[in-house]
Amino acid sequence: MPAYTCLTGAEAQHASPTWSPDSTALAWAGKDGVWIKRNAASCSADQPRLVIAGASFPDWSPATLR
Repeated sequence: MPAYTCLTGAEAQHASPTWSPDSTALAWAGKDGVWIKRNAASCSADQPRLVIAGASFPDWSPATLR
């Protein structure tokens, strides 16, 4: 049976996961906005961080945020 490497919790509203272009961070939509987890592949102790409150469709882009 596979073993969990990382567990995100039980929030049912996690959606639209997307990996960063360098595959080191993961972004997703939660009930209160877009979250980012740095060092996601290693499942490090870094905690996810709400980066855009109220947003719902995360997407990695080279464009700057205004």
